[in-house]
Amino acid sequence: MLLPEDDIQSLVDQLVSAQLVSVSHPNRMLSITEAGTRLLSKLDSPILALHRRQLSHFSEGELAEFNRLLVKARNPAG
Repeated sequence: MLLPEDDIQSLVDQLVSAQLVSVSHPNRMLSITEAGTRLLSKLDSPILALHRRQLSHFSEGELAEFNRLLVKARNPAG
């Protein structure tokens, strides 16, 4: 997820308010809560199904190339 820096605090505040993450003080480290873990586990199957629908027409070689490009996009220096 890409967000402008100004929006990050708002997103964190919303996640804390929803009790999906907790913030430790003073270092402001975020930790996922049990409720957050439960929500993520409910999303696993629908997201996997979506990816299968979106990518099922790719060959194995195309998927490997797609993955390589995604890794490259995450690490522009390397």
